[in-house]
Amino acid sequence: ASKGGALTLQLADSLQAIENPSTEVIYLIPAADSKESNVKDEYIYVNGQFEKIGSTAVSLDGYATESFVTGITDTKADKSTTYTKT
Repeated sequence: ASKGGALTLQLADSLQAIENPSTEVIYLIPAADSKESNVKDEYIYVNGQFEKIGSTAVSLDGYATESFVTGITDTKADKSTTYTKT
């Protein structure tokens, strides 16, 4: 049992492989629909059944790429072209 109500993480190959599930564990199961081998689905055991609560998948869609940032910083103003009030 965990102390102070903290949850623990446990890796498993499948939900069916879990014997005696605990309500104090977040189970990490390989995601069947993922192209990445390290992506896991997150489950808790509540009210006598497993419930999916999330995934470890990360999407970087919408974030600036390195080439985008390099492109805008290459054209930024420098001291020779910036007006400074004197």
